[in-house]
Amino acid sequence: MKLLPLSIQFINQKNNKTKVNNTTVPVRLNSLKQDAVSFSGNFLQDAYENLSETVSSKIVPYYHDNKQIFQSLIDINNKTTAVIEAFTKAELELMNKRYSYSDPAQNKDLKPFQPFVERYSAHEDSIKDYNKVKKILSDDFYASPKVSEALSQADKVMKKTNPELEKLKPLYRKYVETTIDIDLHNDQETLLLSNKPLLDKFNKLKNDSLKSVAFAYSMQMPEIINLIKSTKGVEKEVAKPTQSVMKTLKTIENLQHSADSIVKGINNFDSNKDRITAFVSDFNKGSDRLPSEVVIKDAYSSLIENCDKNTQYFIAKLNDFYKEEYLDKGVKLDFGSIDETLGQEKETVEKLYDLKKSIDQDYINQNNEKVLREIGYGSTDVIED
Repeated sequence: MKLLPLSIQFINQKNNKTKVNNTTVPVRLNSLKQDAVSFSGNFLQDAYENLSETVSSKIVPYYHDNKQIFQSLIDINNKTTAVIEAFTKAELELMNKRYSYSDPAQNKDLKPFQPFVERYSAHEDSIKDYNKVKKILSDDFYASPKVSEALSQADKVMKKTNPELEKLKPLYRKYVETTIDIDLHNDQETLLLSNKPLLDKFNKLKNDSLKSVAFAYSMQMPEIINLIKSTKGVEKEVAKPTQSVMKTLKTIENLQHSADSIVKGINNFDSNKDRITAFVSDFNKGSDRLPSEVVIKDAYSSLIENCDKNTQYFIAKLNDFYKEEYLDKGVKLDFGSIDETLGQEKETVEKLYDLKKSIDQDYINQNNEKVLREIGYGSTDVIED
């Protein structure tokens, strides 16, 4: 390829005059200007011909020889993507279904236990929050008679045993155990454990999809199509100019740069062409490589059916426990007493957090006043902007 200069010398027409015997007279440069324009035109034509030669001799033949391979790669990607999407949709449905089994808002079989579970869970949460704030307030930073008295009073409330709450404890424990068992067993309902051949096909499809994209990208076909169209456009501009020579030249230079880059890519493709054609051929021979939508749905329907069975099994055991340990034994629960205790626990914890917040704020205020004094302001001074 010829190396072409990047600029054109233009004629300065501002001072086209000279002096003869101290008299200014115009100097005619018509012939010189015509030469400059002629030079520009020849130069532009050379640049275009250089681009056209690269495109017509190296890029267009490559495009015609390999466009079918490119289309095959696109077809492979479309096919694999459609099947992968079907797998993904089915997997998401399975995951959502698994989650719903231990969610009382979605599983009606768990709703009857919520009045018991929610109350005891609130009690446990209050105990956890109390132990947390108590540990914080026991630090030397918060040490004071006021804090000691508050913790002493809180201990009396939080350590008080309510027999009605204790009645809830066994049922709450059994409920938690049930939801854990449901999750553990349903998490085992996967293609890996139940249908590994289908999972292997799915993983192979993902790999094929990635390969088809990578191979198609390496062929640069979209870039080639754009380059050919742009080259035809600049051919018309060279033949019948509608813009400045410099602008057209810059366009040609950019297209030449793109063409040279594509030619390098073509050389790389040639070294990988056998590998790519072998990939296409191998994929097309594997008639069973693409599992049908029916096969995918059946596989995941089987997994969901197993999850249903697991869930019903453990909920049946929970119902049996409630019947044997509560209904058959005539256990009565005073929800009014339980709710009163829960309210006292919640109020106690909130008071301790309010006390902590008050001490923290006092410390911040004292530090702010100290800083103001150090920079020369008293606590009652007004700082003006």
